[in-house]
Formats: sequence, C-alpha cells, structure tokens
Amino acid sequence: RPCVNPEGVEYGLLGRHRMKLSQPGSGEPYPLTTNLLTTNVAGPATMAFFRYEVAVLVWAVVLLLVWLGFAFFVSMDLLTLGTRNASTPQLLCAVVAWGRKRQMELVWTKVSWLVFAYLFSFLGAIAY
Repeated sequence: RPCVNPEGVEYGLLGRHRMKLSQPGSGEPYPLTTNLLTTNVAGPATMAFFRYEVAVLVWAVVLLLVWLGFAFFVSMDLLTLGTRNASTPQLLCAVVAWGRKRQMELVWTKVSWLVFAYLFSFLGAIAY
C-alpha cells in the first residue's frame, strides 16, 4: 500500500532510533555479552532487577541441591514417594501401606530440609 505520510514515518523512525540503548560516547549498541548485573545500561532499576533474578536462581538451585543431597545420602525413596502405580486393589493397599510407613520413617529429613530452607531463605534475604 502506498505511504500517505512519509514525514510522519521519518519522525517515528527517528524517535525509535533515539530510544535505542547505546554506549555513551560511541553510539554503538551494547554487545550481547554485556553484564547487566554490573553495567548500567538502562538505569539502576535494571541492574537491581537482574541482581534479584540471580539471587532467586541461586536460592532455587541451592534448595534443589540440598534436597537431592538428602535423597542421595539418606534414601532415594524421597524421590519416589507417592509415585508408585498399583494395578490391583491389593497392590494399591500394599503401596499405600509402604508409602505411609516410609513417609513416617523419613519425616525427619523433610523437617530438616524445611528448617534449612527457612534459615537459608531468611538469612539470604537479610544478606541480599
């Protein structure tokens, strides 16, 4: 379709060009390898946002690794409780009984992990 307002298009493209983030002085765009945790590209709020994202990722990875450590060093049943299938009513009863017994035997690991998660989250929030 034909352009009916070339001046408006030029004005819009110029505004778009001015709004692009570029390095001070050179006018070149920031490289994709720019560390947004330490480089002020779009203001301090952007750096704070990316620091928060890193903190959440570290928090999640640490909690996951501690849980997997419990599973590896205490019992792999921590990863399978509640996931076993039963094809008959008798087998279902046996699986439920086993699961209940195993759950009560391993409740200390869940409580220990929850205490760690609470303390790690609390102290991590204070440190952040």
